Amino acid sequence: MDVLFQPIALQLNSLVVLLTSFMLLGMALFIAFLQIAQPVSRFLLGMLLLNCVLAWLFVGVRENWSLPDEARAFLSLQMLHGPLLMGYVMSQTHPQFQWKAVYWLHGLPALIMGVVWFIQLHYPQVLRVDCPDTLLCHPFYEMRFIHRAGAWVSAIIYAALSLRLLPEYLARIKNEYSALEGLRLTWLTMLIWCFMGLAILAGLMDVGKYLGWLDIIYGGYLQAWGPILLTVFLCGFAIRQRLIQIRLDAPGSIDFYQGPNINTKSETPNETSAKYQSSGLDNELVETLWAQLNTLMHEQRLYLSHGLKIADVAQILSVPVNYVSQAINSQGQSFYDWINHYRLQQAKALLAQGELRITDIAEESGFASQSSFYSHFKQATGMTPRQYRQSDQKSDK
Repeated sequence: MDVLFQPIALQLNSLVVLLTSFMLLGMALFIAFLQIAQPVSRFLLGMLLLNCVLAWLFVGVRENWSLPDEARAFLSLQMLHGPLLMGYVMSQTHPQFQWKAVYWLHGLPALIMGVVWFIQLHYPQVLRVDCPDTLLCHPFYEMRFIHRAGAWVSAIIYAALSLRLLPEYLARIKNEYSALEGLRLTWLTMLIWCFMGLAILAGLMDVGKYLGWLDIIYGGYLQAWGPILLTVFLCGFAIRQRLIQIRLDAPGSIDFYQGPNINTKSETPNETSAKYQSSGLDNELVETLWAQLNTLMHEQRLYLSHGLKIADVAQILSVPVNYVSQAINSQGQSFYDWINHYRLQQAKALLAQGELRITDIAEESGFASQSSFYSHFKQATGMTPRQYRQSDQKSDK
Protein backbone atom coordinates (compact mmCIF):
# COMPACT_ATOMS: atom_id res chain seq x y z
CA MET A 1 0.00 0.00 0.00
CA ASP A 2 2.98 2.30 0.42
CA VAL A 3 3.11 2.73 -3.33
CA LEU A 4 -0.12 4.76 -3.15
CA PHE A 5 1.65 7.38 -1.05
CA GLN A 6 4.82 7.65 -3.09
CA PRO A 7 5.41 11.09 -4.67
CA ILE A 8 5.10 11.29 -8.45
CA ALA A 9 6.96 13.95 -10.40
CA LEU A 10 4.98 15.44 -13.28
CA GLN A 11 5.68 18.40 -15.51
CA LEU A 12 3.15 21.19 -15.05
CA ASN A 13 2.02 20.79 -18.66
CA SER A 14 1.38 17.07 -18.12
CA LEU A 15 -0.53 17.76 -14.91
CA VAL A 16 -2.84 20.29 -16.61
CA VAL A 17 -3.42 17.90 -19.53
CA LEU A 18 -4.29 15.04 -17.17
CA LEU A 19 -6.67 17.15 -15.09
CA THR A 20 -8.62 18.47 -18.07
CA SER A 21 -8.69 15.04 -19.71
CA PHE A 22 -10.31 13.56 -16.61
CA MET A 23 -12.86 16.38 -16.70
CA LEU A 24 -13.67 15.37 -20.27
CA LEU A 25 -13.85 11.73 -19.22
CA GLY A 26 -16.46 12.70 -16.64
CA MET A 27 -18.52 14.41 -19.35
CA ALA A 28 -18.16 11.34 -21.57
CA LEU A 29 -19.34 8.99 -18.81
CA PHE A 30 -22.29 11.29 -18.12
CA ILE A 31 -23.35 11.15 -21.78
CA ALA A 32 -22.81 7.38 -21.92
CA PHE A 33 -24.90 6.68 -18.81
CA LEU A 34 -27.71 8.87 -20.13
CA GLN A 35 -27.88 6.52 -23.13
CA ILE A 36 -28.68 9.39 -25.47
CA ALA A 37 -29.19 7.98 -28.95
CA GLN A 38 -29.00 11.15 -31.05
CA PRO A 39 -26.10 11.23 -33.54
CA VAL A 40 -24.91 14.56 -32.11
CA SER A 41 -24.41 12.91 -28.71
CA ARG A 42 -22.58 9.95 -30.20
CA PHE A 43 -20.15 12.16 -32.09
CA LEU A 44 -19.63 14.29 -29.00
CA LEU A 45 -18.93 11.16 -26.95
CA GLY A 46 -16.42 10.04 -29.58
CA MET A 47 -14.65 13.41 -29.55
CA LEU A 48 -14.41 13.39 -25.75
CA LEU A 49 -13.02 9.86 -25.51
CA LEU A 50 -10.59 10.42 -28.38
CA ASN A 51 -9.17 13.54 -26.77
CA CYS A 52 -8.77 11.69 -23.46
CA VAL A 53 -6.91 8.74 -24.99
CA LEU A 54 -4.55 10.93 -27.02
CA ALA A 55 -3.87 13.17 -24.02
CA TRP A 56 -2.96 10.18 -21.86
CA LEU A 57 -0.66 8.81 -24.57
CA PHE A 58 1.05 12.19 -24.85
CA VAL A 59 1.66 12.33 -21.11
CA GLY A 60 2.92 8.75 -21.09
CA VAL A 61 5.43 9.45 -23.84
CA ARG A 62 6.43 12.84 -22.43
CA GLU A 63 6.97 11.52 -18.90
CA ASN A 64 8.95 8.52 -20.19
CA TRP A 65 6.54 5.99 -18.77
CA SER A 66 7.37 2.40 -19.69
CA LEU A 67 5.06 2.14 -22.68
CA PRO A 68 5.75 -0.55 -25.28
CA ASP A 69 6.60 0.74 -28.74
CA GLU A 70 3.47 -0.97 -30.05
CA ALA A 71 1.36 1.38 -27.91
CA ARG A 72 2.26 4.23 -30.24
CA ALA A 73 -0.01 2.61 -32.79
CA PHE A 74 -2.90 4.09 -30.82
CA LEU A 75 -1.58 7.53 -31.76
CA SER A 76 -2.99 6.78 -35.21
CA LEU A 77 -6.37 7.54 -33.65
CA GLN A 78 -5.50 11.21 -34.21
CA MET A 79 -6.67 10.60 -37.79
CA LEU A 80 -10.20 10.43 -36.36
CA HIS A 81 -10.20 14.04 -35.15
CA GLY A 82 -11.39 15.39 -38.50
CA PRO A 83 -14.11 12.80 -39.22
CA LEU A 84 -15.56 13.13 -35.71
CA LEU A 85 -15.60 16.92 -35.96
CA MET A 86 -17.33 16.84 -39.33
CA GLY A 87 -19.82 14.26 -38.06
CA TYR A 88 -20.55 16.46 -35.07
CA VAL A 89 -21.10 19.50 -37.31
CA MET A 90 -23.37 17.51 -39.64
CA SER A 91 -25.46 16.25 -36.73
CA GLN A 92 -25.79 19.84 -35.44
CA THR A 93 -26.74 21.35 -38.79
CA HIS A 94 -28.81 18.51 -40.30
CA PRO A 95 -31.61 17.47 -37.88
CA GLN A 96 -32.49 14.45 -40.02
CA PHE A 97 -28.91 13.19 -40.17
CA GLN A 98 -28.62 9.41 -39.87
CA TRP A 99 -25.57 7.19 -39.67
CA LYS A 100 -24.78 5.10 -42.76
CA ALA A 101 -22.46 2.12 -43.00
CA VAL A 102 -20.37 3.87 -45.65
CA TYR A 103 -19.31 6.47 -43.06
CA TRP A 104 -17.09 3.85 -41.42
CA LEU A 105 -14.69 4.40 -44.34
CA HIS A 106 -13.68 7.69 -42.73
CA GLY A 107 -11.95 5.63 -40.04
CA LEU A 108 -9.91 3.67 -42.58
CA PRO A 109 -6.92 6.08 -42.62
CA ALA A 110 -6.50 5.63 -38.85
CA LEU A 111 -6.45 1.85 -39.27
CA ILE A 112 -3.98 2.09 -42.15
CA MET A 113 -1.64 4.33 -40.14
CA GLY A 114 -1.78 1.87 -37.23
CA VAL A 115 -0.79 -0.98 -39.53
CA VAL A 116 1.99 1.14 -41.04
CA TRP A 117 3.43 1.71 -37.55
CA PHE A 118 3.60 -2.04 -36.86
CA ILE A 119 5.36 -2.49 -40.20
CA GLN A 120 7.82 0.30 -39.33
CA LEU A 121 8.70 -1.39 -36.04
CA HIS A 122 10.04 -4.33 -38.03
CA TYR A 123 11.27 -2.35 -41.05
CA PRO A 124 12.32 1.10 -39.71
CA GLN A 125 13.18 2.53 -43.13
CA VAL A 126 9.62 2.18 -44.45
CA LEU A 127 8.16 5.68 -44.96
CA ARG A 128 10.85 7.13 -42.71
CA VAL A 129 11.66 10.79 -43.30
CA ASP A 130 15.22 11.50 -42.16
CA CYS A 131 15.84 14.89 -40.56
CA PRO A 132 18.45 17.15 -42.19
CA ASP A 133 20.40 16.97 -38.92
CA THR A 134 19.93 13.47 -37.53
CA LEU A 135 21.39 14.54 -34.19
CA LEU A 136 18.32 16.71 -33.53
CA CYS A 137 15.69 14.04 -34.24
CA HIS A 138 14.93 10.81 -32.46
CA PRO A 139 14.55 7.84 -34.84
CA PHE A 140 10.95 7.46 -33.72
CA TYR A 141 10.29 11.08 -34.68
CA GLU A 142 11.60 10.41 -38.18
CA MET A 143 9.50 7.26 -38.45
CA ARG A 144 6.37 9.01 -37.22
CA PHE A 145 6.76 12.18 -39.28
CA ILE A 146 4.50 10.75 -42.00
CA HIS A 147 1.90 9.97 -39.32
CA ARG A 148 1.98 13.54 -38.02
CA ALA A 149 1.77 15.05 -41.49
CA GLY A 150 -1.17 12.82 -42.36
CA ALA A 151 -3.00 13.76 -39.16
CA TRP A 152 -2.59 17.51 -39.65
CA VAL A 153 -3.52 17.42 -43.35
CA SER A 154 -6.58 15.30 -42.55
CA ALA A 155 -7.64 17.70 -39.79
CA ILE A 156 -7.32 20.74 -42.07
CA ILE A 157 -9.32 19.10 -44.89
CA TYR A 158 -12.13 17.97 -42.60
CA ALA A 159 -12.27 21.38 -40.91
CA ALA A 160 -12.61 23.06 -44.31
CA LEU A 161 -15.40 20.64 -45.27
CA SER A 162 -17.13 21.34 -41.96
CA LEU A 163 -17.05 25.09 -42.59
CA ARG A 164 -18.78 24.53 -45.93
CA LEU A 165 -21.77 23.03 -44.11
CA LEU A 166 -22.51 26.21 -42.15
CA PRO A 167 -23.69 28.59 -44.95
CA GLU A 168 -26.21 25.98 -46.10
CA TYR A 169 -27.41 25.61 -42.52
CA LEU A 170 -27.76 29.39 -42.11
CA ALA A 171 -29.78 29.66 -45.32
CA ARG A 172 -32.04 26.87 -44.13
CA ILE A 173 -32.82 28.36 -40.73
CA LYS A 174 -33.55 31.71 -42.39
CA ASN A 175 -36.40 29.89 -44.12
CA GLU A 176 -37.68 28.64 -40.76
CA TYR A 177 -37.16 31.40 -38.18
CA SER A 178 -37.72 35.14 -38.00
CA ALA A 179 -34.93 35.66 -35.42
CA LEU A 180 -31.57 33.91 -35.40
CA GLU A 181 -30.36 34.68 -31.88
CA GLY A 182 -29.01 31.46 -30.41
CA LEU A 183 -29.29 29.64 -33.75
CA ARG A 184 -26.23 30.81 -35.66
CA LEU A 185 -23.89 28.25 -34.06
CA THR A 186 -21.24 30.96 -33.71
CA TRP A 187 -19.48 28.92 -31.03
CA LEU A 188 -19.27 25.96 -33.43
CA THR A 189 -17.81 28.14 -36.17
CA MET A 190 -15.17 29.35 -33.72
CA LEU A 191 -14.44 25.76 -32.69
CA ILE A 192 -13.88 24.72 -36.31
CA TRP A 193 -11.63 27.71 -37.03
CA CYS A 194 -9.62 27.04 -33.87
CA PHE A 195 -9.38 23.37 -34.81
CA MET A 196 -8.08 24.28 -38.26
CA GLY A 197 -5.73 26.96 -36.90
CA LEU A 198 -4.24 24.59 -34.34
CA ALA A 199 -3.78 21.90 -36.98
CA ILE A 200 -1.92 24.35 -39.24
CA LEU A 201 0.17 25.63 -36.33
CA ALA A 202 0.94 22.09 -35.18
CA GLY A 203 2.04 21.16 -38.69
CA LEU A 204 4.33 24.19 -38.88
CA MET A 205 5.78 23.35 -35.46
CA ASP A 206 6.50 19.78 -36.54
CA VAL A 207 8.18 21.04 -39.70
CA GLY A 208 10.20 23.44 -37.54
CA LYS A 209 11.34 20.61 -35.29
CA TYR A 210 12.12 18.48 -38.33
CA LEU A 211 14.33 21.25 -39.77
CA GLY A 212 15.98 21.86 -36.40
CA TRP A 213 14.40 25.27 -35.77
CA LEU A 214 12.41 24.12 -32.72
CA ASP A 215 13.85 21.75 -30.17
CA ILE A 216 11.55 22.02 -27.14
CA ILE A 217 7.96 22.18 -28.38
CA TYR A 218 6.29 20.38 -31.26
CA GLY A 219 2.83 19.71 -32.71
CA GLY A 220 2.00 16.99 -30.19
CA TYR A 221 1.71 19.64 -27.48
CA LEU A 222 -1.20 21.31 -29.25
CA GLN A 223 -2.91 17.96 -29.69
CA ALA A 224 -2.48 17.28 -25.98
CA TRP A 225 -4.09 20.63 -25.19
CA GLY A 226 -7.18 19.49 -27.10
CA PRO A 227 -9.08 18.59 -23.89
CA ILE A 228 -8.58 22.15 -22.61
CA LEU A 229 -9.91 23.70 -25.83
CA LEU A 230 -12.80 21.27 -26.05
CA THR A 231 -13.77 21.89 -22.42
CA VAL A 232 -13.90 25.66 -23.00
CA PHE A 233 -16.09 25.37 -26.09
CA LEU A 234 -18.40 22.81 -24.53
CA CYS A 235 -18.95 25.14 -21.59
CA GLY A 236 -19.72 27.93 -24.06
CA PHE A 237 -22.18 25.63 -25.81
CA ALA A 238 -23.91 24.78 -22.54
CA ILE A 239 -24.31 28.46 -21.70
CA ARG A 240 -25.32 29.91 -25.06
CA GLN A 241 -26.73 27.30 -27.41
CA ARG A 242 -30.36 26.30 -27.40
CA LEU A 243 -31.84 23.15 -28.84
CA ILE A 244 -32.65 23.45 -32.51
CA GLN A 245 -35.27 21.29 -34.17
CA ILE A 246 -35.99 22.71 -37.58
CA ARG A 247 -39.63 22.18 -38.58
CA LEU A 248 -40.13 19.92 -35.55
CA ASP A 249 -40.88 22.76 -33.16
CA ALA A 250 -44.45 22.98 -31.99
CA PRO A 251 -46.18 26.09 -33.39
CA GLY A 252 -46.70 28.89 -30.93
CA SER A 253 -50.00 29.98 -29.50
CA ILE A 254 -51.20 32.50 -32.09
CA ASP A 255 -54.81 33.19 -32.97
CA PHE A 256 -55.85 31.60 -36.21
CA TYR A 257 -56.53 33.78 -39.23
CA GLN A 258 -59.45 32.51 -41.24
CA GLY A 259 -58.42 33.38 -44.76
CA PRO A 260 -59.50 31.81 -48.06
CA ASN A 261 -58.34 28.21 -48.43
CA ILE A 262 -56.03 27.61 -51.37
CA ASN A 263 -57.21 24.00 -51.73
CA THR A 264 -59.83 23.55 -54.44
CA LYS A 265 -61.43 20.36 -53.10
CA SER A 266 -61.98 18.56 -49.85
CA GLU A 267 -59.37 15.91 -49.06
CA THR A 268 -58.70 13.63 -46.14
CA PRO A 269 -55.63 14.46 -44.03
CA ASN A 270 -53.76 11.45 -45.43
CA GLU A 271 -54.55 12.39 -49.03
CA THR A 272 -53.55 15.98 -48.40
CA SER A 273 -50.30 14.98 -46.72
CA ALA A 274 -49.35 12.68 -49.58
CA LYS A 275 -50.14 15.39 -52.13
CA TYR A 276 -48.09 17.99 -50.24
CA GLN A 277 -45.08 15.71 -50.12
CA SER A 278 -45.17 14.84 -53.80
CA SER A 279 -45.86 18.19 -55.42
CA GLY A 280 -45.56 21.94 -55.05
CA LEU A 281 -47.85 24.83 -55.85
CA ASP A 282 -48.34 26.04 -59.39
CA ASN A 283 -47.67 29.70 -60.16
CA GLU A 284 -51.29 30.80 -59.74
CA LEU A 285 -51.60 29.25 -56.29
CA VAL A 286 -48.22 30.66 -55.32
CA GLU A 287 -49.48 34.16 -56.08
CA THR A 288 -52.69 33.47 -54.16
CA LEU A 289 -50.81 32.25 -51.11
CA TRP A 290 -48.34 35.15 -51.32
CA ALA A 291 -51.28 37.59 -51.23
CA GLN A 292 -52.74 35.72 -48.24
CA LEU A 293 -49.44 35.91 -46.40
CA ASN A 294 -49.14 39.66 -46.84
CA THR A 295 -52.77 40.18 -45.85
CA LEU A 296 -52.11 38.13 -42.74
CA MET A 297 -49.11 40.25 -41.82
CA HIS A 298 -50.97 43.53 -42.34
CA GLU A 299 -54.06 42.46 -40.41
CA GLN A 300 -52.60 40.49 -37.50
CA ARG A 301 -49.06 41.92 -37.43
CA LEU A 302 -47.56 38.56 -36.53
CA TYR A 303 -44.08 40.01 -37.07
CA LEU A 304 -44.34 41.60 -33.63
CA SER A 305 -43.91 38.13 -32.11
CA HIS A 306 -40.20 37.65 -31.34
CA GLY A 307 -40.24 33.88 -31.68
CA LEU A 308 -42.34 33.67 -34.83
CA LYS A 309 -41.58 30.61 -36.96
CA ILE A 310 -42.72 29.63 -40.41
CA ALA A 311 -44.56 26.70 -38.82
CA ASP A 312 -46.73 29.20 -36.92
CA VAL A 313 -47.72 31.00 -40.11
CA ALA A 314 -48.40 27.72 -41.91
CA GLN A 315 -50.65 26.55 -39.10
CA ILE A 316 -52.64 29.78 -39.13
CA LEU A 317 -53.33 29.42 -42.86
CA SER A 318 -53.82 25.64 -42.58
CA VAL A 319 -51.28 24.91 -45.30
CA PRO A 320 -48.04 22.91 -45.26
CA VAL A 321 -44.83 24.64 -44.28
CA ASN A 322 -43.20 23.89 -47.63
CA TYR A 323 -46.04 25.75 -49.41
CA VAL A 324 -45.45 28.86 -47.33
CA SER A 325 -41.73 28.56 -47.95
CA GLN A 326 -42.31 28.18 -51.70
CA ALA A 327 -44.49 31.29 -51.83
CA ILE A 328 -41.94 33.41 -49.96
CA ASN A 329 -38.97 32.04 -51.91
CA SER A 330 -40.77 32.83 -55.17
CA GLN A 331 -40.26 36.50 -54.30
CA GLY A 332 -36.52 36.00 -53.83
CA GLN A 333 -36.79 36.21 -50.05
CA SER A 334 -36.34 33.93 -47.09
CA PHE A 335 -38.85 33.79 -44.23
CA TYR A 336 -36.29 35.64 -42.11
CA ASP A 337 -35.93 38.46 -44.68
CA TRP A 338 -39.68 38.73 -45.24
CA ILE A 339 -40.59 39.05 -41.55
CA ASN A 340 -37.79 41.49 -40.81
CA HIS A 341 -38.91 43.67 -43.71
CA TYR A 342 -42.20 44.21 -41.87
CA ARG A 343 -40.34 44.83 -38.62
CA LEU A 344 -38.22 47.49 -40.30
CA GLN A 345 -41.30 49.22 -41.70
CA GLN A 346 -42.80 49.24 -38.20
CA ALA A 347 -39.57 50.64 -36.77
CA LYS A 348 -39.48 53.43 -39.36
CA ALA A 349 -43.06 54.38 -38.53
CA LEU A 350 -42.29 54.52 -34.81
CA LEU A 351 -39.13 56.54 -35.41
CA ALA A 352 -41.13 59.05 -37.46
CA GLN A 353 -43.64 59.48 -34.64
CA GLY A 354 -40.84 60.45 -32.27
CA GLU A 355 -42.70 59.31 -29.16
CA LEU A 356 -40.69 56.23 -28.13
CA ARG A 357 -37.05 56.01 -27.20
CA ILE A 358 -34.92 54.28 -29.80
CA THR A 359 -34.06 51.53 -27.31
CA ASP A 360 -37.79 50.77 -26.93
CA ILE A 361 -38.51 50.73 -30.65
CA ALA A 362 -36.64 47.46 -31.17
CA GLU A 363 -38.98 45.72 -28.73
CA GLU A 364 -42.09 47.36 -30.18
CA SER A 365 -41.09 46.39 -33.71
CA GLY A 366 -40.65 42.69 -32.95
CA PHE A 367 -36.86 42.46 -32.94
CA ALA A 368 -35.45 39.98 -30.44
CA SER A 369 -32.50 42.18 -29.46
CA GLN A 370 -31.06 45.67 -29.80
CA SER A 371 -28.07 44.38 -31.77
CA SER A 372 -30.32 42.63 -34.28
CA PHE A 373 -32.41 45.80 -34.68
CA TYR A 374 -29.39 48.04 -35.25
CA SER A 375 -27.69 45.68 -37.70
CA HIS A 376 -30.85 45.19 -39.78
CA PHE A 377 -31.66 48.89 -39.79
CA LYS A 378 -28.13 49.89 -40.77
CA GLN A 379 -28.02 47.31 -43.54
CA ALA A 380 -31.40 48.35 -44.96
CA THR A 381 -31.09 52.15 -44.74
CA GLY A 382 -27.37 52.85 -44.49
CA MET A 383 -28.10 54.84 -41.33
CA THR A 384 -28.43 54.13 -37.65
CA PRO A 385 -31.94 54.53 -36.13
CA ARG A 386 -30.84 57.77 -34.48
CA GLN A 387 -29.51 59.18 -37.75
CA TYR A 388 -32.72 58.13 -39.50
CA ARG A 389 -34.87 59.94 -36.92
CA GLN A 390 -32.75 63.09 -37.16
CA SER A 391 -32.92 62.98 -40.96
CA ASP A 392 -36.69 62.53 -40.87
CA GLN A 393 -37.13 65.42 -38.44
CA LYS A 394 -35.02 67.74 -40.63
CA SER A 395 -37.06 66.86 -43.72
CA ASP A 396 -40.29 67.80 -41.87
CA LYS A 397 -39.03 71.32 -41.08
